[in-house]
Amino acid sequence: MYKFLAFITLLVVLLTPLALDAATPVFKCSQKGSVTYQSDPCPVDGPRTVPTVEQLNAERLKMKQQQETASKLSGSVASEHKGLVSARPGAPSSSQTSQAKEPQPSAPAAQSNRRCDGRQYCSQMSSCEEAKFFLKHCPGVKMDGDGDGIPCEDQWCR
Repeated sequence: MYKFLAFITLLVVLLTPLALDAATPVFKCSQKGSVTYQSDPCPVDGPRTVPTVEQLNAERLKMKQQQETASKLSGSVASEHKGLVSARPGAPSSSQTSQAKEPQPSAPAAQSNRRCDGRQYCSQMSSCEEAKFFLKHCPGVKMDGDGDGIPCEDQWCR
């Protein structure tokens, strides 16, 4: 009996470090372009804030204005090369794509009482009309996989 208890005690003593190693979490940290794995949580420079829809829209509008300014500066050089760029067959042109996805204020949008509320996917919509509104007015939506300007073709807009 004593041999059995001694054997079990020895087994517990030997296997305890292995069990503790398996339960120790490992954190993958990226700092200054290098990746490290460590047992302590990654250091945080400050609290991470999630941007609001309004902040994202303002940032997108700012980028659009910068692009327009850059295109005005490049002038005729960009317009000469515009006709040479080829897209895949059936894909909308860049002007069609930007018209379909850029938020533009319009009277029907104000009348419908809809607003961008962070929804991005077809599964979050309740009608084709709603999906079209989000595609036209809200940034970051993922409802037009083939880029033809018609959202949620499999679910709502057949």
